[in-house]
Amino acid sequence: MADATVNQTSRARAPTITPFEFHRGAVDNVRLPGRMAMAFAERARSIAAGAATVATILHHNDMAENGGDLDSTPLLSPSDRESLMLMLSCSLSYLVEDADQHMDEAYEQHTSEGEAERLRFAAHTVARG
Repeated sequence: MADATVNQTSRARAPTITPFEFHRGAVDNVRLPGRMAMAFAERARSIAAGAATVATILHHNDMAENGGDLDSTPLLSPSDRESLMLMLSCSLSYLVEDADQHMDEAYEQHTSEGEAERLRFAAHTVARG
């Protein structure tokens, strides 16, 4: 009986929630120029490292405030904590915008579908102008 239960729960199942893909299928085989990819990777790394640092500071501050770390006192005033949270939010929002621009550029500049779409938009803009 227990064996049947274990076997039923260990079967591979399709995920309940499938992840959303922001990129278009046309970019699956695109090779981006090294400079473009590296510049984005450097920005993403810098922002992620800063976000990790801020999150660690906020975690230690929360632990001190809530008595989880009895040997320390809070490092931040409520105003300082709010400023760090806002900086964290803005930094991550910038990273999202940068990634969106990077994906759009990869599609528009490095796929035939994207180039055709870009040219149609340009022709439409000129015709209206």
